[in-house]
Amino acid sequence: MEPSDIACHALTPQGADLARRIATALHGTVYLPRRFAQDGEHAFDALAPHLAATFRAHSGHVFIAAAGIVVRGLAPLLGRKDTDPAVVVCDQHGAYAISLLSGHLGGANDLARHVAHITGGHAVITTATDTAGLPSLDMAARDAGCAIRNLGAVKAINGALLEGRPVMLFDPQDRLGLARHVAGQDAAGDENAKASRTDEDSAAHDDRPDGGPTTGVDDADAAPATRVSASHAPLFRCVADLDTLLALPHDVACVAVTWRDIPGTRSRLVLHPPVIHAGIGCRRGAGVEAVARLLDEALRMAGAASHSLAALHTVDIKGDEPALHAVAAARDVRLHCHAAASLAAIEVPNPTPKAAEVLGTGPVGVCEAAAILGSGGGRLLVEKMKGDGVTVALALRP
Repeated sequence: MEPSDIACHALTPQGADLARRIATALHGTVYLPRRFAQDGEHAFDALAPHLAATFRAHSGHVFIAAAGIVVRGLAPLLGRKDTDPAVVVCDQHGAYAISLLSGHLGGANDLARHVAHITGGHAVITTATDTAGLPSLDMAARDAGCAIRNLGAVKAINGALLEGRPVMLFDPQDRLGLARHVAGQDAAGDENAKASRTDEDSAAHDDRPDGGPTTGVDDADAAPATRVSASHAPLFRCVADLDTLLALPHDVACVAVTWRDIPGTRSRLVLHPPVIHAGIGCRRGAGVEAVARLLDEALRMAGAASHSLAALHTVDIKGDEPALHAVAAARDVRLHCHAAASLAAIEVPNPTPKAAEVLGTGPVGVCEAAAILGSGGGRLLVEKMKGDGVTVALALRP
């Protein structure tokens, strides 16, 4: 959440002063009733239409108002906790900043702490994992750069943590930071685990645009760590392989961190790291549907989850192809364009003489070379596939 995307609302003259103060500190926008709004401030006449117009326009809202008024006003506008903006309610003296809606993924807990820091008050956080000093798996996934396949399972996992029941964990690349702290695993076991890892779930950092950083506050109300810490590790048990995790009884709480396209369940949380890089070549004017269809076919062939797609890659002379930009935008990933000479330096299994002729290079295979180069030298999961003037290859980041 960007601080400048915060809206500060007040309903009274006293609250207006605090809203201005908070908005100034956050570089946010102030909304006030027209009767006491000053020149240059956004004014509204009736609360309900004002909320309907502004709720989705900002990633976070701070209300200097009674919580009941805010709840009643926002109730018709609420959707899902992973898409609703953060909502914080503050009294007009700034004594309390209450995280009201979207505390975790929306960032309201962080926003409440930030507001409390500004006002000199106290952040009121009521999410169960925070009050128990436990990690929340939705936040841990966000911090690890993973997409959450089935958000509904977070409730079961967090519930198991709160009840002290062990959570089974498959995380071969230790994206959640548990390798040295899992119950029953000593240092030797840790080294053996490291030695036995393959690139089945290679780590990578996110190439997809994220929701923006949250703001930490260095004071008494500072947020507890959202990554899993050593003090919580006894609640987790490592699973040696993915097949073992998939064979667990349906009521066992478990977490799988994998690029593979496996189903989530009510008690199985699946987190997908962005580690799949797609190299794409195409004829001039290739269709969006042709690119999207072949990309999906390649992902299916690899057994890879679409949520693990990190980026698209192509040669620089194709950087203006509308279809490539459209598919990247639809998948919420970036399109990277690489110099022809850089691609020609990559050894690939299926070079194309025609591509070498067009690019004026030695033997080159655009899609395979782009996938390998874009993934940082990763191995090909899917070699060149062809269809409707498009070629696609997939590589896994090492």
